[in-house]
Amino acid sequence: MEVLSAHPHPYFIQYHGCRFQRGYLTGILLGRHPHDLKNYLSRGVGNIDKKAFMDALESAIYHLHSLGWAHNDLNPTHLLVDDSKACGGMPVLINFGSAGKIGSLLGTSRGTSGWIEGRIEDYTTSKKEHDIFALEKIRFWLDNPTFGDD
Repeated sequence: MEVLSAHPHPYFIQYHGCRFQRGYLTGILLGRHPHDLKNYLSRGVGNIDKKAFMDALESAIYHLHSLGWAHNDLNPTHLLVDDSKACGGMPVLINFGSAGKIGSLLGTSRGTSGWIEGRIEDYTTSKKEHDIFALEKIRFWLDNPTFGDD
């Protein structure tokens, strides 16, 4: 999160720092958005302008790539929706647990089955291609969202 806070983007989750009590880290302070994309659509909270949403999401991902990082775990539950009047249904990229410098080895957190290309066992290196594949899958999913075990 420190890397992201040094290079913010309007569609990254806002990072406000860490909370410490008695010298121990007790929390990470992030922006608040009550709905991920899947729940936002399945509960009928609002509508998404697909083109504007995807343009904004691509902007966030390409910014991350310009920093030499890949997210590696894009899916509708890792995208919050900012439905404030100012933003009106724009993505907020979250869950950077699988993010890594491009070319670095991924740890145990490495994508979500059903949202990656190939087998999870073969998903071992941080790559831009992982994000590009997931962007296209999300674009397709938005045409006909399903809400089971995506």
